[in-house]
Amino acid sequence: MEIHSLLHYKSSGLPFPESKREHPFDRLPEQFRKKVRKEVWDLSKNTSGISIDFSTNSSFIELHWEVLNNFAMNHMPNTGIKGLDLYIKSKNQWHYVGTGIPESKQNKHRVIQNMKPENRDYRIYLPLYDGIQNLEVGLENGSNLKEIAKSQHSKSIIFYGTSITQGGCASRPGASHTNIISRETNLECLNFGFSGNGRLEKNIGEIISQLDARLYIIECMQNIEQKTLQDKLIPLIKLIRKVKKEIPIVLVNEPMFKNEYLDIEVRKNLIKKNQQLKSEYVKLKSLNISN
Repeated sequence: MEIHSLLHYKSSGLPFPESKREHPFDRLPEQFRKKVRKEVWDLSKNTSGISIDFSTNSSFIELHWEVLNNFAMNHMPNTGIKGLDLYIKSKNQWHYVGTGIPESKQNKHRVIQNMKPENRDYRIYLPLYDGIQNLEVGLENGSNLKEIAKSQHSKSIIFYGTSITQGGCASRPGASHTNIISRETNLECLNFGFSGNGRLEKNIGEIISQLDARLYIIECMQNIEQKTLQDKLIPLIKLIRKVKKEIPIVLVNEPMFKNEYLDIEVRKNLIKKNQQLKSEYVKLKSLNISN
């Protein structure tokens, strides 16, 4: 078996790819370390939304990876937190192959074997709630390996949100909604989901407004209260609009998915927040902020 490092391969879903990073697949580069809260900076080490494409004619694919923290939670499977997903492209569609199941900080998993030795395009999705210290692929001796770089001309869909955006609690990396949308649309999605910390912050607005976007999706409702929504939403949208004059911005309601059908106070709070979001939207329209 031949082992090949993927640390220097071009990845999709990585903002500011040419900027210096502490680790190759950190979502935020070093230039923003002092511009965001420590909690946000630490979460930016999680590689949610980032993937790597390559082609090979190997008869098997074995994934070797080392995570940064070996993080675990009692309400989300380790395959989603720190596992890898392997997909294959067939007839211009991506199909799930299997998951690299994590066992410890350093991991090795043969995801597929006994294939006919012909060239195929593959995609690896990186962990949702941990970072990557090292990433390698094991292939059959003598097989070829080619990096597939992302398109340099495709504008990105940018998501700013909460743990749900980051991928909680998807069972595996390819099943998070930003990765699903990226596969289905063949568009790059940049994931600025920060678990517990999607708080409509202007410094995040300053960062995402620098990116070449085709659409902004703001889905922070689970991490904010009604007053935060009143205080921070319009300044955030104005900040983005100052730079991106016409790029569409989508504001996502808080879904009524909790125990709101039983807990009266939870239901009241959710309804009030969603009503407030609608009110802020109307104010934005009255300010002639379009799209």
